[in-house]
Amino acid sequence: MKKINALKSLVLSLFLALPLVACEEPNSDSTQTSEIQVEKVTIAEAIQIASSTKNGITSSEYIITGTVAELTHKMYGEMTVSDETGSLYIYETYGIDRTTRYDGLSEKPVANDIITLRGQLGLIDGVPGMKTGYLVEFTHIDEFTTMSIADAREVADESKVKVTGTVAAITNANGFIPNGFYLVDNTSSIYVYGSELAAKVKVGNTIQINAIKDYYVLEDERNYASKFGYAGCCQLTYPELLSNDNGNTEWDKSWVSETTVKDLIETDITENITTQIYKVNAYVNKVPGNGFTNYYIDDIDGVTGTYTYTQCNGNDFDWLDKFDGKICTVYVAAHNAKATGAGCTFRFMPIKDAVYDDGYTFDLNKSSEYSLKYHANDQFKDKYTADPALEVITSVSNDKLGIENVEISYKSSDEDALYFSVENGKTIMHTNNAKSADVTVTITATYNGIVATSTKQIHIDEIVIVNGITVEEAIAASDGEEVQVKGIVGGSLVNRDGFYLIDETGIIAIICTSDILAELEVGYEIVIKGTRGHNKKPETTFAIGQSYIGNTKLLANYYGNHQYSTASFDTTKTIDELYSFDPMDDYSAQGFTVTGKVVVVDSDFYSNIFIQDENGVNQLRLYCGNSSQYSWLKVYIDTVITMDVAVCNWNDKDYYTGCVIAAYIDGERIVNNFNFN
Repeated sequence: MKKINALKSLVLSLFLALPLVACEEPNSDSTQTSEIQVEKVTIAEAIQIASSTKNGITSSEYIITGTVAELTHKMYGEMTVSDETGSLYIYETYGIDRTTRYDGLSEKPVANDIITLRGQLGLIDGVPGMKTGYLVEFTHIDEFTTMSIADAREVADESKVKVTGTVAAITNANGFIPNGFYLVDNTSSIYVYGSELAAKVKVGNTIQINAIKDYYVLEDERNYASKFGYAGCCQLTYPELLSNDNGNTEWDKSWVSETTVKDLIETDITENITTQIYKVNAYVNKVPGNGFTNYYIDDIDGVTGTYTYTQCNGNDFDWLDKFDGKICTVYVAAHNAKATGAGCTFRFMPIKDAVYDDGYTFDLNKSSEYSLKYHANDQFKDKYTADPALEVITSVSNDKLGIENVEISYKSSDEDALYFSVENGKTIMHTNNAKSADVTVTITATYNGIVATSTKQIHIDEIVIVNGITVEEAIAASDGEEVQVKGIVGGSLVNRDGFYLIDETGIIAIICTSDILAELEVGYEIVIKGTRGHNKKPETTFAIGQSYIGNTKLLANYYGNHQYSTASFDTTKTIDELYSFDPMDDYSAQGFTVTGKVVVVDSDFYSNIFIQDENGVNQLRLYCGNSSQYSWLKVYIDTVITMDVAVCNWNDKDYYTGCVIAAYIDGERIVNNFNFN
């Protein structure tokens, strides 16, 4: 709560001189309440009353008048109100009807406005304040500054701006209800959030608005966003329409910068690029799901990209269908970023009627440069703490672009610390972690005599040997006991952040944060520390729950491409037997190798995937949110295959479900890589 100077003696005179904003009509109850004599107090008096409350809040209401010094929460109307005597914290704000919360008001007081509130006073988390402030009246102080959209993008949060631009695209909330639009002038673009105004304007209208600059982050993502320095979606809120030419003007594209999808999604999350439109060449990819459709805007490699931001299950982007599978010219903005424990990922907003199928043809003379940027350069980490034995690519081809066999080679500046060797026809990068070193790797791509080079700086850390107990010993530990265990990263968990840790003695589920997952790949040898436990509610008496290790910390990463051991796996059980397991017996820390058929049941309302016993009697449902989480396994629908399987009970059921760790196809082990993609 930031203390800001009041308007001092001008407050009351301005308040009386300016017209009041009309608020909602009071209902009968609030009218009766308003007839009760309520004491008007200064901010200083309100603070004194709030501080002296014995039971936390006063029984009576009081009226205060002051300036909105700071609006700290735009949903609840949390704010600080100041006059010449001090500043008072307001926990939440409601309309004059006493039922409409701040975010539901058609007219809202914002920073610098003069406001009159009534409510009970008390200590709120130890701070003197008004628990719920009910609007009596307020006055907008017209301090909106005329500026370009480019300037509006850069002003401070809560700034009042007046901008003019052309509506380029309208966004929709669930039910195809307009909830905002992109506004463009000859300097830049910005998103304007507001359903009332979005319903009144059309693409091509040139409008002038007053609005409040804002950076929006979803409430439950705020902590993650703050962790990584993401300010939020750059937008204007509470727009007030000043004029509309009701025209059909094509929005100005002269200022738009050309870039690549890869460069956009790799832009540092701290940079203010959200809702700014860029021009890219992009591969449009439609991916249907159950009850929803994802549309991806990928780079020309067909892989690097991200999905569009939708609140309508993708149906608001069905206009992209005609571009599916094509490389097009796309005008697109990073609309916002999804913030998780692993980082922030931009989500795109392609601009409707600004996507063009104009017969894109790749310039083959850029094949070497392309191969470095999209394939070779991203193979390496910045630091290695042990020898990764990393297989690197030596050739790049792309059928869609017409590229064939770009040759890739590597050279180390310090072969004592990092070197490349050819092993069984493959080029492998090794590190010598006997001591710390900084190495420059030069990567060369050659195509039809055209050569391109790039460099990668890699730090080699001196190896630290960390010991751990076996998985079998970890399984034997008591719930709540901290264990330090060594093993191989096996198949992924599904519908959970984590993986199976496997060694010659056993297998156990590891629950971890997504930032730890980002450091790992299937086949890495690692040492983790965590707490042994069973996932179940204390009151559950019909199931022992899911065995796991949680509160996980990654102590050592020795990398590698190790094949996990199946020495501890039970090969004698059938799927029928797995299906019939007693949930009071702990089978969830055991691996099984079984043979069965993959069965998928998808409908408009649910989506499940099963493995069915060869006799066709029983089938074990796989634990997942929907069958798409097993897309790699759905390739083998109605096919009898051999699988490594674990049974699981993550949600207090009186039966076990399953998790396929890997499938064996034509002698090749295909490991469940879901959480590592």
